Amino acid sequence: MVDNTPQDLKDLWNDLNTVVQEACVGRDLDAVRKGIVELRSYYKQRDQRGAPKFDLPETRLAYAVAYHPAHAFSYLHLLSRRQFGHTLFASMQRPLNVLVLGAGIGAETLAMLRWLHAENCSWFRGSQLTLVDRAPWADTRKLILEPMIRGPLKFLDLEIREECTDFSTPKGRDVLERLIPNADLILAPSLVTELITEHSEEQLHACLRSFMKPKSRLLLIDHGYAEFRHVTLQWSRDFTDVLSATSHCEVVINQPSDWIRRNLLVGGLSTPVTKYFMTWCLLGR
Repeated sequence: MVDNTPQDLKDLWNDLNTVVQEACVGRDLDAVRKGIVELRSYYKQRDQRGAPKFDLPETRLAYAVAYHPAHAFSYLHLLSRRQFGHTLFASMQRPLNVLVLGAGIGAETLAMLRWLHAENCSWFRGSQLTLVDRAPWADTRKLILEPMIRGPLKFLDLEIREECTDFSTPKGRDVLERLIPNADLILAPSLVTELITEHSEEQLHACLRSFMKPKSRLLLIDHGYAEFRHVTLQWSRDFTDVLSATSHCEVVINQPSDWIRRNLLVGGLSTPVTKYFMTWCLLGR
């Protein structure tokens, strides 16, 4: 841990490392290590292989070890260090109905709730969050997300709902058509690039364009891939561009704890993530 890490990020990182270690106690660590190797392979060949499959609990736990902490760290960096949080929530009705598409474990949810709690945003009390993903993340969220947000949940009196559905299917689009019209804020973290590789981003775009209500907002965020920037430029023509990144924001990721490196990143494995180049596009309806 570097000495100049801001305290909110340091606290988040330390808490995540502790929760991940506790979640791994009594688990098949060989299976988790194999899952990390497989995930690294997928992400290195994302154009050819598409998004990883998260059907197995060992793969979901591997993601919780190797990638979820880095995502949460990056999102909180953007909210606090880049002062993005105040812009994100400015001029919105309250309490909010927040819809998270491609939520995974909930890295963006964790970062958002930790920021809201730290900022003493009592106006967020009574808000509702709906986390949507095609993989069954509920068990992993109980292990990783719930212990991390107990304080903010109690302080903000929130309701969190979960939906497991695939946007690219007719059933998944029916779910979107039901959820999108009620959402004040829609978050799509690291989702658009995944859909591009599956040739299904236009289906999501069409749903958002048709069903987002007036004055709602859509936050697209990813790792600065050229195809992501191209698609967000196209999407911005159908929405109001509230705030878009004009360049990458480099977020340097701290090293995992000694226990994680010793037990889960062995046999020649290096730390999966050392930095992210984040970019984003905040659109309004």
